[in-house]
Amino acid sequence: MPHAMNLIQAMQTEYSRCKHLLYRWAFPINVALFAAAIISCFQLPGWATNILALAGVVAQVTLFFLRVLAADHQGRGEEIRRMAMLQDGLGMQPSPVSLARLHEIIGDFNHREPAFLQPYYASKQLAGSRRLLEITEECAFFTGGNARRRRPFWRIRFGCGECSEDCPRQHGILGRR
Repeated sequence: MPHAMNLIQAMQTEYSRCKHLLYRWAFPINVALFAAAIISCFQLPGWATNILALAGVVAQVTLFFLRVLAADHQGRGEEIRRMAMLQDGLGMQPSPVSLARLHEIIGDFNHREPAFLQPYYASKQLAGSRRLLEITEECAFFTGGNARRRRPFWRIRFGCGECSEDCPRQHGILGRR
């Protein structure tokens, strides 16, 4: 079994891998795809139109797989975050099997961001249900802030027809049915 794992570092590693895929790879491909769409509005020779069409298809397929990989890393990060909340909030240590599974999936930590040196959660309570409640409240507060900041983005995406009707509702923008 592997030695003790710093769950916060493991969580940051997975989130960092997700951001790397989205910002370093997917975003530039999206920009290039947008530029190709603008260029295709002009009168072009047939071969140039064919190249742009082929490049667009390849870009869309590549973006699909990048998003799937990024979502996988995001999901792993969320799984580790929940383990870290239980460890920090209730003092429950993950089982050796859980740690071995995480170590196998994550591998070595290749940090793209510096390690978080202070306590990750602000609660001053001792390990127990009160501390877990405060940690959950802190996470909900920051998640709510993120949702409020992203609301205009989702409204624009919905307005452009990039989402299904339920997409913004799933992200808490239009409210529940």
